Amino acid sequence: AAEVYGAYLGGQPGGTVALEDVGGVGIVYDVQTAPHMRRRGVAATMVLRALARAREAGLSPLFLLTPVEATAYQMYEKLGFAREGTLDGYLLSQAPKVPLTPG
Repeated sequence: AAEVYGAYLGGQPGGTVALEDVGGVGIVYDVQTAPHMRRRGVAATMVLRALARAREAGLSPLFLLTPVEATAYQMYEKLGFAREGTLDGYLLSQAPKVPLTPG
């Protein structure tokens, strides 16, 4: 199960981050910062909190999942992350036109 953390600055919601244990590997994802809270350290603080929690749980290695075009890559690198590769994904933006059945 994922642990989701919310950040508040001045009593206002500032962002979220999620941490998940996948077989002892820590996955940090869904780093979101409210537009009016950007460039104030909110994302870095949330990621650092998730990393501390991952260490407490003994998770290793740690992966940060973020879009390749993310503008925060410099912050992630300052926190010690190095680009390892890219992941492609698929999006289902509306209900399928055919019933889904296993197999």
